[in-house]
Amino acid sequence: MITVSHLQESLSIGYVTATAAAARINLAIKREHDYGVDGTFLAMAQRLQGIDADGNEEYRYVESGTKIDFQLKCTTKWEFRGDNVAWKIKAQTYNDLVSRPAYAPLFLVLMCLPQDANDWLSSTEQQLILKHCCYYAEIAGPRLANENSSKLIEIPRANLLTPDAVLRLLSEMDAKLAGMF
Repeated sequence: MITVSHLQESLSIGYVTATAAAARINLAIKREHDYGVDGTFLAMAQRLQGIDADGNEEYRYVESGTKIDFQLKCTTKWEFRGDNVAWKIKAQTYNDLVSRPAYAPLFLVLMCLPQDANDWLSSTEQQLILKHCCYYAEIAGPRLANENSSKLIEIPRANLLTPDAVLRLLSEMDAKLAGMF
């Protein structure tokens, strides 16, 4: 059996993978070497390629270049605080998130699971249920000096990671980059 930590990682990857698939975008998960980026949402752009053998227009899909890198975390140690989700983030992860340049931000994707592991996943012939959900945030602020500390952060509950949210973030990133260059 795998560890609880690996189970949580697998469930959070499953959530992000399903969300990207439903958004019909490309997803890159994990890197050969870990430098704080767990995955990347990659926007797709449609481009006219030509005419097929039957004389019909033929399209091919290419990546547009717009991307969003993210750090993926999974926890049972979270709580609702009004309109926010509160969670203590380790200083090293926090510093990774706040140290990126504005043109290449690193988003936090936080999978919030129920306390009881028996409630994390259930399935029937009709459905697969993964509880609870993922939230996303672009974290800003000064670096934390003590790498062994943690910081309480609050993510708006409105920042639910859904297919529409990912597409909106990619569109916002595209507009942001267009304004920078």
